[in-house]
Amino acid sequence: MIEARVVTPDRWPDLAELFERPGPRGGTPFTAGCWCQFWHVRGKACDEGWGSLHRARLEMQVHEGTAPALLAYADGVPVGWCRLGPRASFERLERSPKLARVDDVDVWSLVCFSVHVSFRGQGVATALLRRALDHACSEGVRVLEAYPVREGHHVIDSFTGYLPMFLGAGFTVVRDAGRRVIVRRRLRTSDALEVRVLEPGRILQPVAERAVDADVGEPDQRELRRNSDVAEHAGQAERDR
Repeated sequence: MIEARVVTPDRWPDLAELFERPGPRGGTPFTAGCWCQFWHVRGKACDEGWGSLHRARLEMQVHEGTAPALLAYADGVPVGWCRLGPRASFERLERSPKLARVDDVDVWSLVCFSVHVSFRGQGVATALLRRALDHACSEGVRVLEAYPVREGHHVIDSFTGYLPMFLGAGFTVVRDAGRRVIVRRRLRTSDALEVRVLEPGRILQPVAERAVDADVGEPDQRELRRNSDVAEHAGQAERDR
């Protein structure tokens, strides 16, 4: 069974072990160089930080509580990672021409999924995505944004996840961005924060119906069909260029 947990300082040893764990063929894994700093650091600083400097940076982020992230476990063993947070916290994302802001909506971004090679194809990324939706809701996030690639793209691009997984979780394609697409899912509206006090000390349901889906894993099927049509149109447009 796959369980996803919010990363806290006491989970740093699990995180470090996952990122440094070799695959079946051995060698140094990509995560042991990047340490999920690609979207934080640009240019020469990214290249020069590869390895120990990026490791130290992530460790500091975890211990300072500035790295909203999740770890997936299989029978107590860390097997996957997911990074999310306020879009403004990811420097490379903010400066990307193709992934430029769609509008002025305050969003959180899902920028990285990493699943150990020995556990791929077992639903780890999907479990992380579901937990990311729950965590974002608990943090009061209203819109969650991601930047997946279509199936068939090089594996190095897939750290942002594949498009079908997001469509299956109720995300909507909002922009074609070349090899990636920008997708969003609305988690709550301002009305969801309004409460009505009916009895002293007792707060009941919001005045307006809560905008968060009752089950983040069961999106509306009509919305999924519409998303698929949009994604197919975007894919055809890319092929025609």
